[in-house]
Amino acid sequence: MLLMSIDQLRANPVFAQASEPSLAKLANAARAVSYGVDQHIVACGEPADRVFVLVAGTVRVFHRAHNGDEVVVKVLGAPAIFGEAEALPGGLPYQENVAAVGVAARVLIIPRQAMVALLRQEPQVAYRLLLDVSHRLAIASYNERSLAFHPPTVRLANYLLDYPCPSECRVVALTQQQMAEAIGVSRRSVNKDITAWKREGIVERHSGGYRILDAARLSNYADSERLSLTYRLSRD
Repeated sequence: MLLMSIDQLRANPVFAQASEPSLAKLANAARAVSYGVDQHIVACGEPADRVFVLVAGTVRVFHRAHNGDEVVVKVLGAPAIFGEAEALPGGLPYQENVAAVGVAARVLIIPRQAMVALLRQEPQVAYRLLLDVSHRLAIASYNERSLAFHPPTVRLANYLLDYPCPSECRVVALTQQQMAEAIGVSRRSVNKDITAWKREGIVERHSGGYRILDAARLSNYADSERLSLTYRLSRD
């Protein structure tokens, strides 16, 4: 199990250049947990005392209103890290909710103290983490601006194009209500756009959601300069 955790950490670009002893120490402190579809991993307001390393699957990062409505701000695919922005300073609560999307997500949970110790010993890890956090902050900032200024049609097109689904079938496994909650609009607004796109042959109803038939034409309704909600770490 320890060797598997070391390999999973090494596969994440943030940890790729860490020394073997440092990775072994981190892996020894980590705990591997699997989460089922829609199972919550992090709840907003919980004490932020852990860092999460996503090694398989996809998670959505979202805010939830008092009435239960949700707005998705990021979608992270493995490999990814989350929870560190609140955990590393110490004494802060988590500011966002995180839940598994689609297939089960597998996560390595690292205690704050172990992550802090690694960052102090491995400057390359700290640098790569800084790049990762900066990218995710830019995505969140873009999404806030989109929610404030983009019309519902643009936000829906952005969301459908960015939603994580197999490229060979492009099925977005969401109801219209779930889409509406994710982008902060009414179901009526979503239904209006989906109905129009069905007539144009851009999408079609599919079991459990909608299939994107023509992504190129759907892109005409989206923001051409958008930062994708879906993000995964790269080695660049």
